[in-house]
Amino acid sequence: MKNANYLTAALTALAIVSCTDSDTAENTLGDDGQKTPLVVTAAIDDVAATTRAKDKEFEAGDKLTAYIRHVTWDGTEEGARTSVTADNAPRLVTFTYNGGALTAKDENTNATTDLTVDGGLYWDDFSDSQSEATDLRTDGHYLQSYYGYCYNGGEGNITTPLNEETGVIGWTVPKEQATKDIVKHADLLWSGEQTPVAYAHSNAVTGERSGLSLPYSHAMSEVTIIIKTGNGFDAKDKPLERTSVILNGWNTQTTLNAPQKTLEASEKKNITMCKGEVQTSGTAAQCTYIAMTAPLTNLSIGNTLARIMDADGNNYDIKVTEALLSPSAWGAQLDEATSETENGVAQAKGREMQVTRSGEIPQGKGYTTRPGVHYTLTVTLHKVQVQVEASISSWVDVHAATTATSDFQNDVVSFSFTDGTFSQSDAFSLYALNSNGVAEDALSAAFATAAVSCSTATYNGTAKKWDCTPVLYWPNGNDALYFRAVATLKDSKYTANAEVAQGNDIVWATTAKHSGTDVTGAAFSYEAGDAIKPRTGQIPLQLEHAMSRLSIQLQTVAGAAAVNLTSAKISITNLATTGVIDLATGNITAAETSKTAIDAMSAPIEELCVVPQTLTDNAVIRITLDDGTTYKAQLNLCDVTTAGGMGGKITEWKRGTHYKYVITLQKEAITLRVMIKDWEETKGGGNANLDWD
Repeated sequence: MKNANYLTAALTALAIVSCTDSDTAENTLGDDGQKTPLVVTAAIDDVAATTRAKDKEFEAGDKLTAYIRHVTWDGTEEGARTSVTADNAPRLVTFTYNGGALTAKDENTNATTDLTVDGGLYWDDFSDSQSEATDLRTDGHYLQSYYGYCYNGGEGNITTPLNEETGVIGWTVPKEQATKDIVKHADLLWSGEQTPVAYAHSNAVTGERSGLSLPYSHAMSEVTIIIKTGNGFDAKDKPLERTSVILNGWNTQTTLNAPQKTLEASEKKNITMCKGEVQTSGTAAQCTYIAMTAPLTNLSIGNTLARIMDADGNNYDIKVTEALLSPSAWGAQLDEATSETENGVAQAKGREMQVTRSGEIPQGKGYTTRPGVHYTLTVTLHKVQVQVEASISSWVDVHAATTATSDFQNDVVSFSFTDGTFSQSDAFSLYALNSNGVAEDALSAAFATAAVSCSTATYNGTAKKWDCTPVLYWPNGNDALYFRAVATLKDSKYTANAEVAQGNDIVWATTAKHSGTDVTGAAFSYEAGDAIKPRTGQIPLQLEHAMSRLSIQLQTVAGAAAVNLTSAKISITNLATTGVIDLATGNITAAETSKTAIDAMSAPIEELCVVPQTLTDNAVIRITLDDGTTYKAQLNLCDVTTAGGMGGKITEWKRGTHYKYVITLQKEAITLRVMIKDWEETKGGGNANLDWD
């Protein structure tokens, strides 16, 4: 079928007869005993279907039916058209297209002589009497096409047989439209009651004579959804290989009255659309899905228009939105849903009546699809997020913009979690690990060796949300993810890409313990660090310090034993100053120790971040006074001060703990050691000498 935007003319059917040599411009076939051939032209008066195997042309074997009758009529618009059945009854005529090429008669007419009817078709077939009461060649008598249908090979879709007298027929489109042939056969054309045509004498020279014009149009509504992949997808992974699209609750059954061009629809069902070939460009993939639907499908804001199933494991719902129903989108080709009908068809009430004063269409307001309209959506899928834009297709051109929501089975819509206080541009490095096949006791190794997605999350203070660059996506609708994060906190600012080193305040985050309700209303609960199932809601992260904090204060005593602490220096030997953080647990493994870990740092030391570690016997603190006097103490022998007095020894620095040392210095008192030696006796005679020691 040719596109009616470009095909304004007709396919001409001329019964094959022979004109005698005596025929002239004045002669009339029929007066000399010959039957008068009836010229029939068929045209598509709206945009042609895109469902034909040969695109937009008739195919060989296509059949057009027309119910042709002899009527009396006074020629006025309101005049009654009364069927004449006194001699020859009306006739349902079937035309067959035999595959002839279209040839142009003029710039506005495409014609073919390859549209035929068995046995020919003649004016005389509808009147064989010479009585003026029934003769088609007398005033007030006309020939008329009362209605017509073209089944496109879909006779199997007829659910109520055609009533030839009324032109009423029942038609059902299949709910499974897996192939183009099924879609093609579901495409029904109809032609309404036409203006009667009076018999006119032929011109044997030019062959011109009056005839019947049969304009066909589409009785069904066509839907095309073009799926494109966006962020988070890669064509090399064949993300659309298993993807299907299902129209949700569209009309499949209708009763048509072709003469009046009215219809009634019933029986809403889900329709599986016909999938086209997947095309790729770079990392993007694209696929077109088409389906034929019965008109008068109700589209209400908030309802699910269609479901996209298994796009790389993800499911999406496309919702009917106000934008979709606006006059600049599909709304221009939708009728307002109303109980008021005319001839069985819901009537449009004027687009200005469909929009409230605020410019918004009320929630739940419904509109119905029309016959002969091709509704087209181009849907760009981003993992988790869905953006929908409009495109123009054949039939009546329709733009649309809507959104769809991810269809996660365990989607979270609310949970109990208190947000922290963050500043504009705060950032941290966010890591995501697919839990599929990962044992909980092997998380540390998995985060270190498996494929882990990484992103920088930056706080948007205006929108009060975290923006990830690049965006992290759920891999599909089933696999849960473990989330961990690290950052450096310096001068009250969080920055990504943390480096475990003395002096850096490293923060580590895992998913917080939280509970709430999922999209179904069911309660759920997650422990801290659990793998999170796919959701459209936020992931709560709880940040905590991964380093230890060190403060050292010097003090002295009163009186003569006091020392001068001015310009005192503090040094600590044999400490680890770097390390490696375990993303799974947040634990830091210390690296090798340094003999000059803290070297002559001015006292006091205030809140210095140090690597968590075990304190060895070699970890010694030295204080050097300005006069060169030095003091030292072994760190792992320092006592813990408790409320009740002194506790055990501080033998390790743990993460998230602030160690505050207070060291008291005083002058060393001079002490004397006195020994008295006994007298040494000398026994004997003679003189005696006294030796003083």
